[in-house]
Amino acid sequence: MKNFLYGILKNVWKKHIDRVEKKVYKKICKQHPEWNRLTSYEKKGVRKQDYYIVTLFKNLYGYSENFVSDAIYKSELLPRLNYMNYNKFGIYDNCAGYYEDKNYMDFFLHEFMKMPNIIIRCINGNFYDKGYKLLSKEEVYNILNGYEELILKYSVGSRQGKGVQRITANDYKNIGGYGKNFVVQEILKQHKLLSVYNDSSINVVRITTLNLRGKVEILSGVLRIGAPGALRDLESKDGVNCRIVGIDDKGFLKGQALDYNDLVIYKDIFGKEIKGSIPFYEEMKTAVIRAHQKFSKFGIIGWDLSVDENGELVCIEYNVGCPAILSAQILNGPILGKITKSGRKLIEEIYML
Repeated sequence: MKNFLYGILKNVWKKHIDRVEKKVYKKICKQHPEWNRLTSYEKKGVRKQDYYIVTLFKNLYGYSENFVSDAIYKSELLPRLNYMNYNKFGIYDNCAGYYEDKNYMDFFLHEFMKMPNIIIRCINGNFYDKGYKLLSKEEVYNILNGYEELILKYSVGSRQGKGVQRITANDYKNIGGYGKNFVVQEILKQHKLLSVYNDSSINVVRITTLNLRGKVEILSGVLRIGAPGALRDLESKDGVNCRIVGIDDKGFLKGQALDYNDLVIYKDIFGKEIKGSIPFYEEMKTAVIRAHQKFSKFGIIGWDLSVDENGELVCIEYNVGCPAILSAQILNGPILGKITKSGRKLIEEIYML
C-alpha cells in the first residue's frame, strides 16, 4: 500500500514539474523564433516535455546528451541524490529542513568557513545569543540597541533570500513580532570586487558540488547580482530583474548575463561591461569540497558564498533541499559534461543509487 501511494504522489509531482517547465520554455522559444528546432533524430530519447529546454541548450551550445532538464533533475535525479520522498506538495526530506535551518548552519560549517555574524537567534519563540545561551527579552533589547542597523532572516523556509530585511532601532521593540524562527545578523560588508556591478545587494557566488560515491566534484559556478537598489542577490527592483553570470574554472566571469526572471541573455550587467574575476575563487572551491565531504548524506549541494571587505570567505547559506542547476547550465554549458564524457551514463549511475 505504501509503495502504491508513493507511486501516485511521485506521478503527481512529475506532472506538476512538467507543466511548469513546458510553460517556461514555450516562453523562451517565443522570444527566439530564429532558433533551430530539434530534428527527428534528436527527439529520440527526449521526453516531449523537455523539447523546449533541449532546444534552448542546442541553440546555445549545440546538441548534447550531457544537459539535464529541470523536469528530469527535480523528479528523477534530485530525489535519488539527496534521498527525498514525495508528498502531495512535492518533494521533501526531514533532514534537509534541519540542515538548512540558519540557526544551525554555522554550527555545521564553523570548521570550514565563517558565516555572517549572528547577534540574536530565535528558535521556537525563544531568544538565544550566538552561543545558544538563553536570553530574556530585556537582554535581547540591550544587545540589539548596540547596533544602528542589522539584518533579519527567517531561519527556515527562506530560500532565495525571501524574507531578508534590514531592521533598525524602531524595529527592535517589536522583535518578537517576526515569528518564532529567525536570526539577526550583522550587516556584511562585501569585497569591493563583488560590489562593482551593484553595491546595494550582497552579490553571491553560487557553487554547486556533486558527491557521488564519496568523490566530490565542482559542477558549476555563477555570480548572482541583485537589481540596483535591491537588498538580495535574486531580488528585482523597479521593474529590473537580477542578473546571473557564469564563472569559468579559474574564476573569470564569462561574457553573458542571464535575466533570472525572464530568461533573457545580455552582454552587460546593468550597462556595465562584464569583465574580471571572482576574488579568492580557488579558496571557495577548496572550502566547499571539504565541507561537502562532511555533508555526505546529500549528493548535490548549492553553496552561496561571498567575500568580506577583509578578504575573508563567508558562506551566506547553502541549499540541500533543491539546489537549482538550470541557470548554471544556460551560462556554463552541460553541467554533467565537466565530470563525465557521457551524461547519460552518469544519469544511469545515479538511477542505481
